Amino acid sequence: MKTIFYFILAVSTFLTFSCTKHWDYDFEDMKYGFNSEIHPYSNEYILMKVNDNTTEIKLKGKVEVSCGSIEIEVIQPDGTIVFEKEMTENEGIELNKTFQAQKGYWKLKYESNGGKGFIDLYLNQ
Repeated sequence: MKTIFYFILAVSTFLTFSCTKHWDYDFEDMKYGFNSEIHPYSNEYILMKVNDNTTEIKLKGKVEVSCGSIEIEVIQPDGTIVFEKEMTENEGIELNKTFQAQKGYWKLKYESNGGKGFIDLYLNQ
């Protein structure tokens, strides 16, 4: 009987401590954005929640347009557009921009106007 008790105690202790270590993830390092092909007339956006502790927002990535055009925008929580870019056929851009943080939901969006290409673009804190 003692053997079974100690076995159950040992297994439950092992499971408790081994599972808790996997939750040490820093959500501040998460990226919010796109990594996909651009299709004609696609329209997508993401929202990123920013709290009081954040001092800056980063926009990083690469966009390539093979035909047509696309529009990219980054919008602060108060509705102000802090970045706007229209790209046309055979145009590419690599971005690494920083913005002053503002608490609330930031929006990164793109709209394809018959455009095709690839977008690998992210916001992070």
